Amino acid sequence: MIELGAIPYGMKEVREAYGNPDMNNDGSVDLAWWERNMVRKVLPYAMRASWDLNIIASSQYIHRAVADAMIDALEEIADTVPPEFLQLCDCDILGGVYNLRTNRRSGTLSMHSFGIAIDLNPHLGPLGGPDNQPEFIKRAFTRRGFVTFDTDSMHFQAAQNV
Repeated sequence: MIELGAIPYGMKEVREAYGNPDMNNDGSVDLAWWERNMVRKVLPYAMRASWDLNIIASSQYIHRAVADAMIDALEEIADTVPPEFLQLCDCDILGGVYNLRTNRRSGTLSMHSFGIAIDLNPHLGPLGGPDNQPEFIKRAFTRRGFVTFDTDSMHFQAAQNV
């Protein structure tokens, strides 16, 4: 099992650990940051995009500091339940990893902006909605050090208190 190292606490530590994807605050990614930090990883099973279930995601850009642990968690999920069953149960839905945007609640950069968060099965654990995310999925991520929230159980991130 691949585990995360120390998990940063708060935005200051997040930037120290993962860099700043938008150094000049212009709303676009800093290309030097991108080249230093982001890697494209093949997903261990095909996932349907939450915004269009006809789109199949086979890879994602992830911050290199968390990529191996994130992929390892997805591999555990695929080893626990066959991908065909995940699809039948609508548990193969990817909300996304990297997305440069601000957090709806705080106005600071979202953890997706750093490529250190993943949203899985948004329909099973939407922000502010009921938590219907299967325990084996939550366990695969939390065992590696990812943080999730009862009020946003689709979201797993490699940071605390952000």
